[in-house]
Amino acid sequence: MTPSAHLQSAIDALQLVLAFTSPADAELKRYMKNRRYIGAKDRSEITRRVYHVLRHKGSLAWWITQGGGTPTPRALALMSLRFEKNMQTDSIAALCDGSDYAPAPLTANETRILESTEGKPLAQAAMPDWDRMNYPRWMDAQVKDAFGEHAEAEMSALHREATTDIRVNTLHADREAMMKELQKAGMACEPTLYSPIGLRLSARLPLHTLPVFKQGWFEIQDEASQLAAQLAGAKPGQKVIDLCAGAGGKSLAIAACMKNEGRLLALDTSEPRITECKLRMRRAGVHNGQTKLIASESDDFLKRHRDSADLVVLDVPCTGTGTWRRNPDLLWRYGEKNLEQLRQTQQRIFAAGAKLVKPGGRLAYLTCSFLNGENEDQVSAFLNTHPAFEIIPVATLWHDAFGTPCPITQDALRLSPAAHHCDGFFGCYLQRKS
Repeated sequence: MTPSAHLQSAIDALQLVLAFTSPADAELKRYMKNRRYIGAKDRSEITRRVYHVLRHKGSLAWWITQGGGTPTPRALALMSLRFEKNMQTDSIAALCDGSDYAPAPLTANETRILESTEGKPLAQAAMPDWDRMNYPRWMDAQVKDAFGEHAEAEMSALHREATTDIRVNTLHADREAMMKELQKAGMACEPTLYSPIGLRLSARLPLHTLPVFKQGWFEIQDEASQLAAQLAGAKPGQKVIDLCAGAGGKSLAIAACMKNEGRLLALDTSEPRITECKLRMRRAGVHNGQTKLIASESDDFLKRHRDSADLVVLDVPCTGTGTWRRNPDLLWRYGEKNLEQLRQTQQRIFAAGAKLVKPGGRLAYLTCSFLNGENEDQVSAFLNTHPAFEIIPVATLWHDAFGTPCPITQDALRLSPAAHHCDGFFGCYLQRKS
């Protein structure tokens, strides 16, 4: 494909992605699947353009509207080329010649807007904070509440491409053996900063093709998620319930902590996710795990397990703001109404999970969000109505799990890409009084 065809394909793909009817990666996968002629290198170039627009949509749209234009998929793609590749207007115009598979020629207004940006950086002091830092306007107070004076650095980190981390499955291997396997395959990696069973790769690589992946030696999992699972403190012989197991990332990590001893229940309301969880358990060699599809957090199945679990893990549905590095479409898919609906769901799951914990047992409340409204505020509200629970300081858990100095100063786990070089993540660990 020519550079002109790349640009037109990116515009076409953005038309679908910016409708926000489904996740961007799923929409792009469908787009490519329906166009078999698009090769691997071409897919990479088109995807790069789409994701640059998603990550910088606020700033790109500001420039377009300042010039009197409308931030359509075409306008955003053109402006993305201008800033991401530092292309001059005449070079962009050369791509838009109206030939087969190329975009239509630039209009006079498009030319004028593009020319007005030449020699200027994408971010401008004149921009509102939400456009300069690229997040929805309605989230302005929440971003500043969460990060304060570090908002600029954290937003910048959240808009960079995420690293690829893997968690070594200690049921099959250790980190040193896994490093040797990756090096044999020509894949450079280094130990993760905090997780003792994590490795960080230097680039995105076809990990699924490795024989050791098929043998269950590792799972792709961000370091933040690895830490959250290990800090829960699951031990061999315990009964553990993962109430929002999804596709099983944390369930698998917890099973390894349990050394396949005890009982692990992985529950979810999504049949495709719970099916995937079952397949991953089988590949990982998890023998103490059982998957179960439930209708909701009030499913009758849960009544049989009331007051019985040593540990209940609640990785609740959330806005996913901490994963913007991987899923930049989430930046623009949620509104205030969605947040309030999610908060109500979180409160119901929190209360349901508490009923499953036995006296002396633990409850882990987790989100991949940095919004206080999904995190600290939810914990405070829960404790006001559940006096039988108390917070276990994360420093205590960190010492027990890793024996290293804890980088977190507050009682709850709060991780961020700028401060800790991983996804944004929140975890609060509570104990039911005996």
